[in-house]
Amino acid sequence: MSPYLKTITPEEALSILMDVFQPWYYDRKETVETLNALGRVTASPIFALRSVPHYHAAAMDGIALKAEKTFGASEKTPVRLLLGKEAFWIDTGDPLPEGTNAVVPLEEVNQEGEWVELIKAAYPWQHVRLAGEDVIKGEMLFTSNHRLRGEDLALLVASGVKFVQVKSKPRVIFIPTGDEIRDPFLDLAPGEAPEFNSVLIGSMVEEIGGVFKKIGPVKDDPSELRKTLEKVYKEADLILINAGSSTGRGDFTKMVIDENGRVLFHGISVMPGRPTLGGEYKGKPVLGLPGYPISAFVAFKLLAEPFLSAMLGQIPSKPPVIKAILAEDIPSRLGIYEFVRLKVFKSKGNFVAHPLPRGASVLSSIIKAEGLLKIPLQSEGLAEGREVEVELLVNPEVVERTLLIVGSHDLSIDIMADRLKKTYPPIFLITKNT
Repeated sequence: MSPYLKTITPEEALSILMDVFQPWYYDRKETVETLNALGRVTASPIFALRSVPHYHAAAMDGIALKAEKTFGASEKTPVRLLLGKEAFWIDTGDPLPEGTNAVVPLEEVNQEGEWVELIKAAYPWQHVRLAGEDVIKGEMLFTSNHRLRGEDLALLVASGVKFVQVKSKPRVIFIPTGDEIRDPFLDLAPGEAPEFNSVLIGSMVEEIGGVFKKIGPVKDDPSELRKTLEKVYKEADLILINAGSSTGRGDFTKMVIDENGRVLFHGISVMPGRPTLGGEYKGKPVLGLPGYPISAFVAFKLLAEPFLSAMLGQIPSKPPVIKAILAEDIPSRLGIYEFVRLKVFKSKGNFVAHPLPRGASVLSSIIKAEGLLKIPLQSEGLAEGREVEVELLVNPEVVERTLLIVGSHDLSIDIMADRLKKTYPPIFLITKNT
């Protein structure tokens, strides 16, 4: 067990979780209709139930015929074929009549009553989609652990596959804790806090492919947390306890996990997100996420996202990375990875990055950010003018088309930004307050 303040790197923490729980062996599965399988992950290989196409089909409008009967055709020695016996009118997609093996396009056909005249020889199977050209019956279409896209579903339907076996969505139980936590839509007194981290974390769980369930809030009472865990642990594939993972007088997560399992680590060398806890409760993986939203966001991205992705046989997608010039100094603490939210825009051919407020409670900083900067463990900060690698949180095209205004906040700028977005949707106006 790793006591708090004996922090480990996020890579070490993730490695511990992977080694202990081996999420890639997750094997719950279910059968769903193909039409409802968008975004689901295959639990077994899928095979075609019919060929595509399942017959020889015309690839163009024209006449179907036996190619060998046209050999030798030229302007001097045209070939004449009798319609209905040697040549047959056909439309794109029609099955080839028996005894034919080629299609001649309309523009190459000269009709004279019941006869057609050709001055150019056809070759066998020209302008024909052969049976099985796209898919052959019995062919493996997809392996296990393939996330199904729209084009995949179209191929499955074309191949006669009505049902598919997919991995069941990992069940994530989210337990917000704290005496001060309240329903976010109630009138709140001073000292009361709206519970919204479930919205933040829940959306990320569902984007990965899990199913999310919030239980609580639970008071800062170890007996209440014990009761809640006892009720829900059997139905969970991953338990997330929000807040209570630090060392304050109302933080009981570590103690409760220790009583019925084990704490695997307590503290990761990341800011924000340092008080993150990892453990096991009666065989189920538990992550204690810090209460501040940005801390919870960072901890989830570093640990929960790759863990859940592994359960589904997937690898988390990596964001695009660009080179940018820092617009100001960014001091940092030695021995801590720090994730700094950035405003990013382009100026004189270079990307420029302005740091946003770094408080762990400032949720708007991740909303307003176009990029993230990871300051390494061994650094005490980065100097203005330095070129750094920035992980983008938005489409690179957005950064290419962004205008930045730096200064004190003015509501007229917000109105300008909205008007610009309505009038010129490809252009973005952003602000950074000083």
